[in-house]
Amino acid sequence: MLRKGFSLRAGDAAGFVEQSRVVPIVHTASAVPVDIILAGPGLEELFLGRRQEHQREGTRIPVASPEDLVVMKLLAGRPRDIEDVRAVLRAMRSRLDFTHVREILALLEEALGQSDLLPRLAELRREASRRRTDAPVAPVRDPPAKPGPAKRAPAKRKPPARKTKAR
Repeated sequence: MLRKGFSLRAGDAAGFVEQSRVVPIVHTASAVPVDIILAGPGLEELFLGRRQEHQREGTRIPVASPEDLVVMKLLAGRPRDIEDVRAVLRAMRSRLDFTHVREILALLEEALGQSDLLPRLAELRREASRRRTDAPVAPVRDPPAKPGPAKRAPAKRKPPARKTKAR
């Protein structure tokens, strides 16, 4: 990976990978973060079988399907993951196979003794349908503008500066 311009994003990479089964890397030239998920038997195997292959600068890159990404992000449930689900719902709109997503989430709820995954998906879908516009999807890291006084013109925002970590 180093020869292709990637470096690790975690200080204790071995400990992080052991705990999460995720290898966090970053493409050095573009600062694009990438998570490599180490698949095991079961659900991850299903996701691996449904992966989509993309070509980037002569390299084949397997990427989780948008449906499986939604499932993984809802299962993780961190605020950043929920924002990622919102972004996928806005970007993919009606092209997602929600039957597949609901089936997998139902299996997960049963296996984990949870009952919050399907309602959370429904809530996020309702939210996405209320915000549906033909405008381009804003980057996930860009927080929504705060409403100002009615007569005030919206403030112009500069794109966020990319942060780089010192080594």
